[in-house]
Amino acid sequence: MNAGIMDTKTHLLQKCWAAVLPLSLALMISSCNKNIDYFVPDPGQVMGPDTNWVSNITTAMPVSFLKNTLLLKPVTDSLDLQKNDTADNAAGLKCAITANSFSDTLGHLATGTVKVEMMMLTKKGDFIRMDKPTVANGKVLSSSGIINVKISKAGSTLIIGQNEKLSLQVYNPLATSQNKLYFQEFNTTGEFNWLEDFAGSRNEIVPNNYGYDIKTNKLGWMSASKPLETLALTNIAISLPAQYTNANAVAYLVYSDTKSVVNLSANTSIKKFGGTNLPGGKAATVVVLSKQGNDYYAAFKTITTNSSIGNISNQIVTVLPVKITINAIEQQLNAL
Repeated sequence: MNAGIMDTKTHLLQKCWAAVLPLSLALMISSCNKNIDYFVPDPGQVMGPDTNWVSNITTAMPVSFLKNTLLLKPVTDSLDLQKNDTADNAAGLKCAITANSFSDTLGHLATGTVKVEMMMLTKKGDFIRMDKPTVANGKVLSSSGIINVKISKAGSTLIIGQNEKLSLQVYNPLATSQNKLYFQEFNTTGEFNWLEDFAGSRNEIVPNNYGYDIKTNKLGWMSASKPLETLALTNIAISLPAQYTNANAVAYLVYSDTKSVVNLSANTSIKKFGGTNLPGGKAATVVVLSKQGNDYYAAFKTITTNSSIGNISNQIVTVLPVKITINAIEQQLNAL
């Protein structure tokens, strides 16, 4: 098909979808409202009735309490900066340093015993708990593992010396040899993003029989990942009851056959969670988590993303969360 005709057709489809979406969602929601366990807010609650979408999320909002409740704790150990030393994480991560290789933020040599915090995430549910979706500049990644290393002294984070490297040994026999190294960043809207390590840096990831080794001059969050290849793309919008807003809820798309997790962003103009240009034709689970008052709500809905090669399709998924305990949420996240 002629590319110009295809572009025009895609543009018209997207315009039609944008026009029809609010009405379609309203009809679907009204037809399902009978079975919804509605939330009645406590008197004096900060947000009042949770039907308002907000432009900025604050720490006082229910969604922030929800995220903090789900957070995992890092494994802590100690290192002697004045000798070659190692610290271990029972999950399969070993951190090795060389003597006199760290400095403080002013560039002064750091000495003595310091605290090291380590975390290695290999479960998709843990990616959600730590709010670390596998997306790099809008492209979905397949991750073999997400790692965080923090080294501090007296509460102040240290940095790796200019000509030094941190050595990480990662035990993960299922890791692909095609992995590249990505580092955490936040985009202009404040959303979490992965940025591929640039060519010519002193960082490297080397596969081996037990997993892979990382040598890096950076601390913080890093990921061993590769792009998720796909021919079909789809846009997804989540239809939820009105009391589920970005002030009290989060939504993710979790792919079944790969370790890929997409955060479905809040669109405050149409009051929906959704994502664009997502891999199509794949089994996945839509995950919605919410805190309203003193109660938790969740939905784990299995779907197949639309498959339409050549055109980006528009997919609406109706989700009805139910009241649930935080322990049950954690169990279902572990099973993803």
